[in-house]
Amino acid sequence: MKAFIRRMRQSDLGPLYELLSDPSVMRFLEPPFTLPRTERFLTEAGLCEPPLIYAAEDELGFAGYVIFHEFEEGADELGWVLLPRAQGRGLASSLTETMVASCRLMGRGAVIECAPGSAVSRHIALSHGFYYEGEFEGLERYRLGPEGAEAIRLEPMTREMYHEYYREYANDPELFIDKSKFKPYVYDPGLVDFYIERQRSRGRLCFAVMLGREAIGELIVKDIVPGESAALGLCMKNDSYKGHGYGSRAERLAIDRVFYELDIPTVLADAVITNSRSRHVMEKVGFRFIREEGDLAYYRYDRPPGKERE
Repeated sequence: MKAFIRRMRQSDLGPLYELLSDPSVMRFLEPPFTLPRTERFLTEAGLCEPPLIYAAEDELGFAGYVIFHEFEEGADELGWVLLPRAQGRGLASSLTETMVASCRLMGRGAVIECAPGSAVSRHIALSHGFYYEGEFEGLERYRLGPEGAEAIRLEPMTREMYHEYYREYANDPELFIDKSKFKPYVYDPGLVDFYIERQRSRGRLCFAVMLGREAIGELIVKDIVPGESAALGLCMKNDSYKGHGYGSRAERLAIDRVFYELDIPTVLADAVITNSRSRHVMEKVGFRFIREEGDLAYYRYDRPPGKERE
């Protein structure tokens, strides 16, 4: 779906009021606007210099507006508010792509803020390379650095990626309760091929955690029960990539994929009881501790009610 962005006009008042007075549109924003408030908003945000909002159009004309203005030094805020007829057609994703391209052209970063219950906004932000930064004044904030900045994404793990990954892999002592059983990892091409075939034979989805062009981690979606649950497994390549937030960003991307692409409502995970770093990452992204059993701590993350795939 192709979308266009243009300056607001005084003649946009009517369709803008239709948009901002609709309770279904405003449920994550503010109480529905009156006509006088809409007129003030158009004047103060759309007809000002520089504008804070711009009109969004599709083949049928006015479809809503986008938020596109400076958020802080070096970064712009992006957002969108669309008429019901324009929702669910890929328009928001197309508008986001256009605004991100503009930020890239100017060498600037970008920020998207949304209400915690806005699953669609979260999905669009993550699918365009934004990472979750935290909650600020009741809003979830997602950030995208300028071109060349460190952005995490997930890609299907190919055989070549696996071998590049394991050539620099280092075993983690935190995975062993009995430290005497720890042994440094030694790359063996044959064992890596065997491991790859084993993952595939089990029906697991294997992703590379990508930083630029480098696979810095492995993320596996396993134990998939369609419509019910799936489990995540995450491992970073070596200590160089731990402690930078890469793992938590990768897990958020994976959770979003399980919830809204696989349409699975529950994500499970576990960690060795003594692996405080891994447990911290899971709790940071929102996993809820369930129990300890044997050497493992078990966690669960449920999709918010009413936030099914749209």
